[in-house]
Amino acid sequence: MVDLVRRAKRLRCPCGWSTRAVYDRSTRSWRGLDLGAAKLILRAEIRRLSCRRCGRVRTEDVPWARPGARFTRDFEDVVVWLAQRMDQTAITRLLRCSWEAVANIVGRVVADQFDDARLDEVYRIGVDEVSYRKGVSDFLCKGSVHLKGT
Repeated sequence: MVDLVRRAKRLRCPCGWSTRAVYDRSTRSWRGLDLGAAKLILRAEIRRLSCRRCGRVRTEDVPWARPGARFTRDFEDVVVWLAQRMDQTAITRLLRCSWEAVANIVGRVVADQFDDARLDEVYRIGVDEVSYRKGVSDFLCKGSVHLKGT
């Protein structure tokens, strides 16, 4: 277990407002990448602030983890990279974490990296054929995606 101490005196809300006033404090831990055969746990005191701009009590962000995560960014990035290349059972055995953790990490990282504007130019999707067999419908999309102006 590694204890971390934050140097920053000011708290910054995700909306951008900052203050020195602390609402309350708690200790939180994050799972990091293993160091050889040893599990790495990072532990730090986390402060919360009462944001005047949002009107909510918010938890400060930390640079080593995504908001709401219990794993470090490095750990999550490795999980997502492995999820593209191997099955979930192998990931859970290699990194010694649960299936639920892998699924949550993949969802969180994809949501973090997801570009909402990527489909803004799509106005029509064509589907060429749909086949049915043995009572189960299989959807085969051999269509094309049309972009505005093409």
